[in-house]
Amino acid sequence: MKIRPATTLIELLLFLGFFAGSSGVLVAFFFATTGQRLQQQNISSVEQSGLQILQSLAMRIRTAERVLDPVMGQTGAILALQVADQTMHPTVVGLESGALIVGQAETRQVVSSSQVLVEDFVVTNTSVTPSRASVRIRFTVSKPIPTSLTLRYTREFETVISLYPDDVESGNPCSCSSPSCNGGRYRYEYCPSETCVQSPVTLPCG
Repeated sequence: MKIRPATTLIELLLFLGFFAGSSGVLVAFFFATTGQRLQQQNISSVEQSGLQILQSLAMRIRTAERVLDPVMGQTGAILALQVADQTMHPTVVGLESGALIVGQAETRQVVSSSQVLVEDFVVTNTSVTPSRASVRIRFTVSKPIPTSLTLRYTREFETVISLYPDDVESGNPCSCSSPSCNGGRYRYEYCPSETCVQSPVTLPCG
């Protein structure tokens, strides 16, 4: 019967050192993989949110009758549109607290995801003539990277959208006043019946 030699202290220390080193590599690999996965999720979320905003704005702009604000050749932080449907006239788009807001008559809707931050919303009226109306939209969408306290993924979106030609305009039958910035808030009137009233929806303006 052979007697198995006992493990020496040196062998034990070598084993523990190898185990600790291997564990450290595995943990580092795990965190690196998790970080990459979270970053890819962030990128996907930002890209998807930006495209959804563009699609939502394109639908509203194309079916509008006229660009009320900004005027031709000018740039602003709020877009105001004249639309035929009185339940949606006027349609006003702007930022508030990092979210993109759409006001239609007396209704207010957030069109951006609560998971992202929308900033630097800029509208340029690129219309050649009133009958050939178009606008350039630009904004940024960002989302913090979970594995970092300071870093965030940011993407800029920009497009030019043309309004469909409309020979006969039927929007604003009450001849309500044009939207305007007053006291730091962008305000507008709408026509629920035959009289213009102030909309409860307002947006911050400079």
